Amino acid sequence: GYSAYDNTVKDNSLRVTNLLTGGLGAAYGGEVAGLAGDVLKNTLTIVSTQDHTPTASGGPHRETLTNAYGGAITNAGNNGTVGGLGENDSNRIMASGETTITNLYAGYTAGTGNVQGNLAAIGNGTMISKSYGGYSAHATGTGTVENNGVFVGGGTLTDVYGGASVGGGAITKNYAILNGGTVTDVYGGFASGSATATGNRTVVQGVVTPTGVPSTNVTGTIYGAKATSGVTSGNQVFVRRGTAANHVVGAETTTGNVSGSHVFIAGGTIGSTAPAVLGSVMGAQSADGNVDGNSVTITGGTIVGTVYGGAATGSGNVTNNAVNLGNEDNHNLRDANLAAAELIGRIKGSGTASGNALNVYAKNANV
Repeated sequence: GYSAYDNTVKDNSLRVTNLLTGGLGAAYGGEVAGLAGDVLKNTLTIVSTQDHTPTASGGPHRETLTNAYGGAITNAGNNGTVGGLGENDSNRIMASGETTITNLYAGYTAGTGNVQGNLAAIGNGTMISKSYGGYSAHATGTGTVENNGVFVGGGTLTDVYGGASVGGGAITKNYAILNGGTVTDVYGGFASGSATATGNRTVVQGVVTPTGVPSTNVTGTIYGAKATSGVTSGNQVFVRRGTAANHVVGAETTTGNVSGSHVFIAGGTIGSTAPAVLGSVMGAQSADGNVDGNSVTITGGTIVGTVYGGAATGSGNVTNNAVNLGNEDNHNLRDANLAAAELIGRIKGSGTASGNALNVYAKNANV
């Protein structure tokens, strides 16, 4: 669906089964290019980006789809909404099979309006550089990026974002859920501008294959949320299965304050002993902002590296952060291996530190 004028584009769908040799610049479930109009309930399905080169000639070849949009506003002057919070408003994108994509967006705006409730689903065979549930590309936009999500069931992906913005609108209640695949970095919410990031979450669960290999592997960092200068609060990470080679962070910001963010480790492996890779798990981190009331709770899993409730590497104060071994509902840590872990309530730079704690609610952990 497409409108170059001031119309809403709704309830359209496009299915991509092959590409021409040389690839394709963009595909849309729905697009508004005018100064007004919303984009609602459109769907883009991609099952292959291979070309039609005959097998006898060495084909088919895997081509690249540069930009894939479930629904998009492409006019910077448009204040319309992409998606919505109603049951039948969201734009969707689904990618699977022999598919190569540079940028994938369930919902996208180049304008100043909201991006809400859009969903991306990514399956086996895919190779994608950047995947977004919702994205706002306007540098001075104030629209919210809210309740967008990405579900990953397989594939090889570089960066995954539940919701992201380069502007000043709030990044709130977005989510990234990993059930399989290999991912470099994953963010429930991401704000590269002045936006706040609140209530975002990332869940790493996956399954264990019949050969005993975890189906979800994160080779970089798992974030509940990351912001540059905005305040972050109430973001979460849940690790239940799979592997994380490097870092797990509830929330991180450079100059903003960060509070009430939590990491829950119930299974999986962070870091590695062979090869030797030291990982880290942190409730929250800032450089010059204050870090208050964040936590890491461990009820299972293996950690090779450092665990701390809160950290400020610059002038920020570090207060009331905690590392919890077990919780009120789990008093037995027989499934936790912390023999190669270092547990720290906080790390501080030049700021003050107070009220940080290591709380032991359980027993039987391997430490």
